Amino acid sequence: MEPTERVRSHFERDAQRFDAIYADEKKSVFARFVDKHIRGVVVERLRLVRALAPAKGSWSVLDVGCGPGRFSVDLAARGAARVLGVDISKEMLDLARRAASSRKVEDRCEFVVSSFRELNTTETFDISLGIGYFDYLTNPIEDLEKMAKDLPNERTLI
Repeated sequence: MEPTERVRSHFERDAQRFDAIYADEKKSVFARFVDKHIRGVVVERLRLVRALAPAKGSWSVLDVGCGPGRFSVDLAARGAARVLGVDISKEMLDLARRAASSRKVEDRCEFVVSSFRELNTTETFDISLGIGYFDYLTNPIEDLEKMAKDLPNERTLI
């Protein structure tokens, strides 16, 4: 199985469990402990991105490997005018669409099932996220170059 297919298969199976890292409801004490002390970096990444997001103006976000859309939806709720989330897992994007609807930002969020390399867009974005995305690549240079290309001058690559 190709690496991309292994990643897709993993997240198709474990989308709910992965998304649950961000939520505290209905977790055992042990699960909360593991999420806080072992997987806590996942939630810390979200806090960091929140701190780096623009406070004013109209801005757009490309969220590569957006998974269940936690970053995409949060940034839309914090003022992003447009968010494009891309992921290879349909299950993850189903969660992202539900989250956007729940937070009432679905009009600003678009979620596309695609590998990032195969994504064809002429849009540019003020912020490009690849949070956790590069963890699953053996050679990330092409993806990093593509992300940087889609940014206008003096924009943010996270």
